Amino acid sequence: MYRRRDAPLLASCQKNPRIFSPPWEDETTAGANLGGMLRFSGFEAFPFTRALVAGKLSDAAFLAACVPDAVVRSASADAAEWQAKARLGFATATLESQLAITGRTPGESVTFTLANRTAGAGLGVMTKLSFDDAAGGTNVDWTAEITSRSGLLKLAPSSLLQSQVQSLLSDLWQSVRTKLQDAVP
Repeated sequence: MYRRRDAPLLASCQKNPRIFSPPWEDETTAGANLGGMLRFSGFEAFPFTRALVAGKLSDAAFLAACVPDAVVRSASADAAEWQAKARLGFATATLESQLAITGRTPGESVTFTLANRTAGAGLGVMTKLSFDDAAGGTNVDWTAEITSRSGLLKLAPSSLLQSQVQSLLSDLWQSVRTKLQDAVP
């Protein structure tokens, strides 16, 4: 019977998931010491009233309209679906996205899930936005956590995914600023 020389080492590593977690197992990403999830957070300040900012950013239709180059298929206050081109490194793909508002406290906070899929890959995100008054405007504290990866995205390095998501978030917040400015009477 053939036995690999490193079989005892492999067996001990498999008992301890911190040492051995191959990418083909059904797990989420390894990143940022957050239980395998990638987490993004930030702070945005807007020179608009809390009612306007919270009202718009709690509306799924408004959020979908803020996605650069998106073709919105359906949108309501609680859910939206769109299609957009996505770039991950050198590859470009058509991304199908669905946003669903999962919690809303008017004027205070909103939480939503975002499901993205393309041929051979998928990504799930949970996001929370909190609204606070500030001198001359509104502050938005936000967190977004990648809760699942599937297909080819499971094999993508977390650092590549992180840099691409940060670039996307920067573009998205700029678009939100523009759309909010357009919404001011």
